[in-house]
Amino acid sequence: MSAARLAVSLCLAGVLACGDDGAGESASTSAASSSGEVAESTTSPTSGVESTGGSSSSAGSSGGETGFDPPTPACGNGYLEAGEECDDGNLGDGDGCSAACEVPCGLELAVTELAPTAQSIIGGVKVAPAPDGGFVTFARLREITVDQEQNSMVGPRQILVLAYDADGVQRWRREVGDPMGDLYAAGGTVDADGDVFLIGSLDGADAKDIWIGKLAGADGAPLWTQVFDGQLDAGEDYGTSVVATPTGDVIAVGQIRDVLNDTDVWISKLAGADGSPLWTTTWTGEPSDGYSVDAPGPVALGPDGSIHVLAREYVDAKTIEATLLKFAPDGGKPLWTASPLADGSEHKHNIGPLAVGPDGEIAMGVLRDGAAATFWVFRLGPDGGAPTWSRTRDDFIVAGEEWYLSGLGIYPDGNIVVGGSWLDDVSQADSEWWEVWTTRLDAKGEPRCHVSVRAPGEDLVPPSIFPADLVAGPDGVALATGELIEGGESSVWTGRFRPL
Repeated sequence: MSAARLAVSLCLAGVLACGDDGAGESASTSAASSSGEVAESTTSPTSGVESTGGSSSSAGSSGGETGFDPPTPACGNGYLEAGEECDDGNLGDGDGCSAACEVPCGLELAVTELAPTAQSIIGGVKVAPAPDGGFVTFARLREITVDQEQNSMVGPRQILVLAYDADGVQRWRREVGDPMGDLYAAGGTVDADGDVFLIGSLDGADAKDIWIGKLAGADGAPLWTQVFDGQLDAGEDYGTSVVATPTGDVIAVGQIRDVLNDTDVWISKLAGADGSPLWTTTWTGEPSDGYSVDAPGPVALGPDGSIHVLAREYVDAKTIEATLLKFAPDGGKPLWTASPLADGSEHKHNIGPLAVGPDGEIAMGVLRDGAAATFWVFRLGPDGGAPTWSRTRDDFIVAGEEWYLSGLGIYPDGNIVVGGSWLDDVSQADSEWWEVWTTRLDAKGEPRCHVSVRAPGEDLVPPSIFPADLVAGPDGVALATGELIEGGESSVWTGRFRPL
């Protein structure tokens, strides 16, 4: 077992949470939703008993025959009681359980947006912090209704944008569509003024085109849209990600097809005022057997304005690399590229999340899909080169086997947050559901805190949460969004994890 995995496992014998001091603290994760529900049923290593839905429990009690009276419910008495996430018997901070009996880095709030009908398709795809402490969630939406004769009415695909204040109260809601046809959600960001940029793909006149829009931060009113089409007739073009610049402009990234058997990474800087292109550049890998089908994923800005894009590079029919590209603030050719897993072997890797820290350091994820699915997290210096450290999926697994990476972020102090989903098929016999996990790592990649969040529900088997994105927010918080499924109905789920 690796040192990183061992450290997490020691803290997380109950698949729960730990603070800087490691094992031995009471750790129970609860998710406070917008309605105040308790979300987690977990075990406290301190008391050795299970707390279900926040109910009071006492170590050693059995049918009330304990031989002594239970203490008055209070934080710090060493007993996990209603409304507490943990209780380590003291009122100190910095020891894995706060003076408020909360787990550091635990879920402090969660909000949901239910689909318009039971048959509709909905789910969060991206979340971004707002400058005033709130956040904006970008989701996919397709309304489907079924009449009494079981005839289906299927609406167009749209991008759903949900803006929340710092308390998780929804400020506005905007369904964004296009008269040309289906609009597929890909991502979004918020600029320093609170205005919102979003990106996706539009069913255009001949095929899919890159679509970019801007909404007013105050109320979500549309400000402008831009559509970009490659030169190849019937070529499929996709928008993948956007990031706002400090001056209020936006960097948009997508896949564009200009010639047959060739797709390129497309990067364009657009004016924030009206979306007009300021410059555009493309990148393609070396052709192999007449093909060069490369595709981008996330984009992130460095502190000097440099642009980082994580891309799938087509090497040949049997090898796909996850390649990081770094561009100057004005585009042009890449300053350098980095493929941490390129070793000459045949493999097909997919692109994961990407973040750049305040000193230009880079955190990136690489995925391998299929029967032997796994993932890696790398930290690189500002100049690329060999990773300063790496972690594999096994370093994060605490229980079960199916763990997936959804997002990551870097804080000003260099700490990193990583998170995703895992299949909980161990908590309850013959039942399984998906939960959200997050781990905080220090700058050297060592684990500091881990939590697993289970959604509240009415049934014996909890709902499943499938996170699609997780990012670092201001003041040490982490934000995640995805799809919550309960009783066959879907919702947009967005959660905020408190600072460590």
